Amino acid sequence: MSRSELIIGFYSSLLGLLVGLAVGVPVGKARAERLFSQRSEAVAQELAAFTATQFRHADAAHARAAVELEIQTLSQIDRLPAKYQPAPPQSALAAAYARLGMIEESAGNAPAAETAFQRARSLQGQVDHGSPPTDEQLRGLVRHQDEMLVKVGE
Repeated sequence: MSRSELIIGFYSSLLGLLVGLAVGVPVGKARAERLFSQRSEAVAQELAAFTATQFRHADAAHARAAVELEIQTLSQIDRLPAKYQPAPPQSALAAAYARLGMIEESAGNAPAAETAFQRARSLQGQVDHGSPPTDEQLRGLVRHQDEMLVKVGE
């Protein structure tokens, strides 16, 4: 190969690399963001399914532990940038607090139940941008979530 052919080959390769980086990096970044968002959604759904199962079949202590794990995880997901969050994360968190309130209520712990329902009302009020829901509406949210999880699991 002559010197001019080597120079042309080098600059052609360099140009190809730069164009590939300019086009490929944004596409790869968008795909990575979408994948991370889907992983966050999958974690939230699996935790909700696990918590619903514990709520239906386990004793109060195990159901409470499952809900507290869900609340902790959803709180961490809620701190992620919005593009990585399942939509809307506050609604899932409100349902988890409502479920905790229902567990505490059935265990006879009225102060803890009221605290959990108050947190759920606050979170769901942020989602609805209106007046906070009643405790019965929050129970309905939990029942609706459980119905959706059963349909997904079928």
